[in-house]
Amino acid sequence: MPLSDEIKAKDALIQKQRDVIAKYLILDIEDFLAEAREKEEAEAAEAYELALAEEKARGRWVKWKKIYRLQYDGVSVRSIIYYNFRSLWESWGTNPYHLHAAWYAIMLTLLLLWLIGSIVCAYYEAEKETGSVRMAKLCRGILGSIPPIVQFILFLFPPLFVQF
Repeated sequence: MPLSDEIKAKDALIQKQRDVIAKYLILDIEDFLAEAREKEEAEAAEAYELALAEEKARGRWVKWKKIYRLQYDGVSVRSIIYYNFRSLWESWGTNPYHLHAAWYAIMLTLLLLWLIGSIVCAYYEAEKETGSVRMAKLCRGILGSIPPIVQFILFLFPPLFVQF
């Protein structure tokens, strides 16, 4: 039976060696993971400091870039504004007067200025007067803004104008 005792002794020795090796491997792996974690944290801290320095250096442009990155369903706000402006410009280009969109925009602006100017002039004319004359001048000025209102509506919606 000495052979079985030898085998048992060898097995016990192998098991003891495995336990020692396992302890060293566990310690080695823990050291490796701790070093990797420290290295990663140091890199993250360095990247954060670098980002802060860059943000301070760039100043207000960083804020504009953040605003530029605003998105709605994956589409940037700039793209949404540009699309709406382009579609408005194209709709002005397909106006019934066959004008270029720029001329249409200029005429639209002039009509709006005429309308607003009539009302503002009426207010300042009536401001100088007192009593019932003041109200009469204000009403006269506001009634004077009816032609630009009609022109503005007919310009925007020409099908409303019935040709006889």
